[in-house]
Amino acid sequence: MNFFSKTIGRLASILLDLDDTQQPKEQIAALNDFLTKCKFEIDASNLDDFLGLLKKKHFVDSITVSKAGEVIASSEGNGVGESFASAALIEFIGKQFADPETILMKMPDFWFMIFPFNQNIYIVKAGTNLTTIEIRALAREIDAFLKKERNSRIRNNGIMKKIQN
Repeated sequence: MNFFSKTIGRLASILLDLDDTQQPKEQIAALNDFLTKCKFEIDASNLDDFLGLLKKKHFVDSITVSKAGEVIASSEGNGVGESFASAALIEFIGKQFADPETILMKMPDFWFMIFPFNQNIYIVKAGTNLTTIEIRALAREIDAFLKKERNSRIRNNGIMKKIQN
C-alpha cells in the first residue's frame, strides 16, 4: 500500500508540475543583510546620469529606451539600430504569439533583452539574463524618472510663460 501511494504521489507531482522545494533561507538572510547596509536610491539630475547609475545598480552593460522606433534615451548613445530592430522584432513576434511579455536572446558574449512597458520598449544588454521581475523593476524606475522629468519640464514651462506675460 505504501509503494502504491508513493507511486501515485510521484505521478501526480509530475503531471501537475508540483514543486516542493523550500526557499534558501541562508541566502535570503544574506541578501537581506546586504540590502540593509546599502542604499539604492538614485539621485540624478539628468537622464544620462540616471541611466549610468542604473547600469551599476542592476549590473547591466547598456540600457536603451525607445518608443515606436525612436530613441528616448540610451546609456551608450548608440540605441538607434537597437531601437528599430527591437520594434520590428516585437511587432513580428507579436503577430506570431499573443502579447509577448519579454524577449530574451542569447548572443555569444551577452544577453539581449527586450521588454515593452507603458508604450515604451526597454532594451537591455547584460552578461547574464535578467528575470522578468528585474527587467520590470528597471523599466518602472526609468518610467518614474521620465514622468518626474516631464512633469518638471511642464512646471518650468508654465513658470516661464507666466514670467514672459
